[in-house]
Amino acid sequence: MRRQVVFLVLLSLSGLLFLPQVAFNQSDEAVCTPLIAAAFTQSTQCSGLESNTGCFSGSASTNPAAEAGQSWSLYPFQTITGAALDTTLNQFGIVLFNTQAGLPTGSSGVIGVLLGEGTLTNAVAEDTALRPTSPLPVTAFVGANVRSRPDTNASVLGSVPTGTTLQADATSADRNWLRVMFEGQGGWISKTVVNVEGDVNNLPAIGETALSPAQSICLQTADSSPTCGAPPPLLLLQTPDEKPVTMTVNGAPIDIAGTVVLRTTAAGEMQVMVLSGTAKLDVALVLPLGFTASMPVAGCSPAGSWHGSRPLSNDELALLEPLAQFPAPLLHAAIRIPTQGEIQAVARQYGVVYGPATGQLDCSRFHTLGPDGLLMGMNTFYWEAVPNATSYHVNIYNDQGTFIGTYDSGGSNTNLSINMAAPGFGSGFEFYWQVEALLNGQVACATQRTYIQRESGSVPVGQQQPAPGPTGSGAPGGQPTATTGPAPTATITPGP
Repeated sequence: MRRQVVFLVLLSLSGLLFLPQVAFNQSDEAVCTPLIAAAFTQSTQCSGLESNTGCFSGSASTNPAAEAGQSWSLYPFQTITGAALDTTLNQFGIVLFNTQAGLPTGSSGVIGVLLGEGTLTNAVAEDTALRPTSPLPVTAFVGANVRSRPDTNASVLGSVPTGTTLQADATSADRNWLRVMFEGQGGWISKTVVNVEGDVNNLPAIGETALSPAQSICLQTADSSPTCGAPPPLLLLQTPDEKPVTMTVNGAPIDIAGTVVLRTTAAGEMQVMVLSGTAKLDVALVLPLGFTASMPVAGCSPAGSWHGSRPLSNDELALLEPLAQFPAPLLHAAIRIPTQGEIQAVARQYGVVYGPATGQLDCSRFHTLGPDGLLMGMNTFYWEAVPNATSYHVNIYNDQGTFIGTYDSGGSNTNLSINMAAPGFGSGFEFYWQVEALLNGQVACATQRTYIQRESGSVPVGQQQPAPGPTGSGAPGGQPTATTGPAPTATITPGP
């Protein structure tokens, strides 16, 4: 599913913002704090951007050229460069634009803010970029499911009764599915169950390569130390209502559902930091609130894999704190910097703990082993042993990363049988699983999540169970060892 994104570019304040002419001292908070606040306030002249447009205030280097304070189309947009904070010239770079990013017509966009010295380059060619079209009414002539993807195996978002009319604004690449607005979000309904008022061939076909302008960007930020209490050069992206949006930054697709911050460093790394919601970096790595990870990049392309997922440090949180001043009316939600207490609470849910067991076991060879696939019934999970671990937990998640349950090995054995046909696992065919190693009841480390598929088919009545649960040695009556239910998605490996 594609989504929509917004960016704001606000740069030099010298032309439009009148500040006292004084000698700035970088350590003088009485001067610096008002300067940053005035710069953020100046950005409100770019409020109300329409889809696929951008804006900047003050002065900026853009290609094609644009005027300050006026919106411009993203379709011909190529590059825009922000300015570093200059307390002598009263300049500070902030950038804003709004791109559809594949989201359904009529839905809100994603807001992005480029702060400080940095350059954004649009990686989507103007002649291939998706353009919004007028939606067509489609009416279900039977009860039908609305799914998360154009696939009969995709998750069901909900169902509509006979006679329900929806608005379709795009088709799948094979023209067999229609994208519709359903309960405030985009979904997919089969063309075989609806009557269409109009020609579906006039709707754009959306495939993996169909992108809106600026849905794929190249980001380069200066590796400079923040001055005068300003945040470091960075790009902030925020999705509406924490809905998932796929953006590609420096060639790396990132599924953002909330507010994230990205920056590049002199060491050739791109760092992502999550301020709210989640960021899915690859099939097995989803960062929650307060976590960060990095990827080596060479120019605008990946030069390695994501690594170093860990909680944000106190120093990093302090650098991000000025973002909380950014005007909330320009965003979907006011920026709030998470506290260490909140980050620790999230970490404890997913096997990264701040406690006596962290670092006390050698987890260097800890990883999942099998099975390669799941039967619709009993399955045995295996993993590499962690020396001196006293027990293990197996965590199961659905295809969206939602937590289903935790199951205890009942000791140091490295296998555990779970009934994957139990009602708690639902009707989906895709899951993730993860193992935690415990020392005297405290989590010491966790594997990355492993993607696995379950076979389709019904289960004989005699094999059905009232609730999923373990059957390993010492298992407490075949019941989960932790409360089951939804929890924020996350896949985290302990940091160094």
